Amino acid sequence: MSIQNTLLDSAATDMANTFQKTYFSLLLHQDPTYFDLTDVAGAAGMISQNGAKFKKGVGRKLGEGKSSDILTEWL
Repeated sequence: MSIQNTLLDSAATDMANTFQKTYFSLLLHQDPTYFDLTDVAGAAGMISQNGAKFKKGVGRKLGEGKSSDILTEWL
């Protein structure tokens, strides 16, 4: 794995962690009626799954964007 990929993966991990913490914080600040109307039993799993998807998507997009920039500069 190249240094570029390692740094992009690290950035994606940091973004995903921030996303998860923010999502959880916003969930905790919901109006109490939200919890009466919505099943939040699987919220932790949902946050984890969405965070993993976010990390995978952001990491891939950052890598593809950087690779295309390098290819464009080379041509």
